[in-house]
Amino acid sequence: MKPFFTALSRRLVSSRCFRTPPSSPSSLGRPLSTLLKDLPFLKQELARFDPTVPIESASTPPASWFTHPAFHALEMASVFAENPLCVGSTLHIPRPGDYFCGQVGTHPFIVLRDTVGKIKAFYNVCRHKGMRLVAGDKGQIDKTTFACPYHGWEYRLDGRLAKATRIRGIQNFSPKDYGLIEIPLHTWGPLIFLQFGRRVGKSRSSSSEGGVMEGEGRYSLAHLTPLRERLDAEFGFSTGLRHVARRMYRLKCNHKVVSDNFLDNAYHVPYAHPALGQALDLASYSATLHDRYSIQSCKGATPLSSLPPFHCSPVDNHEQAREGGGREAGGEAGGGRVGGSGQERVGAAALYAHVYPSLMLNRYGPWMDINLLFPLSHNTSEVVFDYFLEEAFIARLEGEEGGREGGLESFVRESLEASDEVQKEDIYLCENVQIGLESAGREGGREGGYDRGRYAPKVEYLDHAFHQWLARDLGEAVKKMEKGEKEGGVG
Repeated sequence: MKPFFTALSRRLVSSRCFRTPPSSPSSLGRPLSTLLKDLPFLKQELARFDPTVPIESASTPPASWFTHPAFHALEMASVFAENPLCVGSTLHIPRPGDYFCGQVGTHPFIVLRDTVGKIKAFYNVCRHKGMRLVAGDKGQIDKTTFACPYHGWEYRLDGRLAKATRIRGIQNFSPKDYGLIEIPLHTWGPLIFLQFGRRVGKSRSSSSEGGVMEGEGRYSLAHLTPLRERLDAEFGFSTGLRHVARRMYRLKCNHKVVSDNFLDNAYHVPYAHPALGQALDLASYSATLHDRYSIQSCKGATPLSSLPPFHCSPVDNHEQAREGGGREAGGEAGGGRVGGSGQERVGAAALYAHVYPSLMLNRYGPWMDINLLFPLSHNTSEVVFDYFLEEAFIARLEGEEGGREGGLESFVRESLEASDEVQKEDIYLCENVQIGLESAGREGGREGGYDRGRYAPKVEYLDHAFHQWLARDLGEAVKKMEKGEKEGGVG
């Protein structure tokens, strides 16, 4: 069945894998000095949310955090530059020479396995004239080098410059100084994280197979060890999964709208999704806070039926739920059966983790999906969905003579088609929240339809913690700007 998965993935993968259009103001890695003109406004609006105020008395961050380009630029230069960002999986590149490409903010990257099987990440930029080296989303380099399509400079898979064409007469040039720029890379289970705000020292490799970046990075992934251990113990995470497909969705909303909805602790389910609420044991719903990540979990109602085997954030599909399709969700979950008689029941519980600042991971039955959330501007985001299925489950369905209707292919295809319909409904909800936020105006005006809200303390504590983490990171960035302004320069 592997050819089926390959063909399916090709149809589902967009040609703009992680790719921000050239017109996007996305500014990951942009110096903070470029924001000095906005410093008074940023200080004013940051001060309107106090992360030390208990949730019972706290107001939410003002709408300006979600609508003003200066906040987007500040987040990209601090939160998204300093923290490791999940960009894909080791399962995307199983063989030496396999690669995938993308772009976060203004930073194009390529992740590959070199000739000895080591995973590395580089800026996808030729050191000669700045040409993007590889234009495709993914592929296989079948030689020991790959060449720039502009002037033919060649690079080894470990990033070293192998050949610079027609440079006779050049002076003060050493090939070892013109290899690809390496990006610090962390692996955590089967997932790959990149850290764009750091550089790799010459004395060591960028790859951190255990998830801890030696001497580099403001935050390593060591704090996620308990989450990985729980996933391995309860579901299986580090091994035994196969990548099935990828889909991308662009939303006309700020990235925090998506995360806030994911973190709302199933608050909206009984009101917006009554049929879905009946499919869940909401009394079992629980959520816990940890070091820059959170976990939500829920049991399925008894009996579990008509629940498709996927989880789709950022929001739930109320139309499908009313029709009896439903999804096991607790803040956006999925796990149960594919609609239709004879389909596979897939578990009675699910776990949904949010890893700051922008990874959503969902594990249930034989399925895992990760949702990679990328800000494109102050009011647009992209969510990349990667779907994984347990190898043992695949083998069992492949081995069943006669199987179910259409076998494994039908099982997967129906699930992903249903997921696509869910996301179309999801986009409607998130974009309409953004419309409401925009009514306050971008300059922190208080005369529109919305400025700040309040938290429901017993359910929205994950949202509150997310906002606290953001406030502290953004506050530190502003202090750095102030210090640099006084000293005559900002990093």
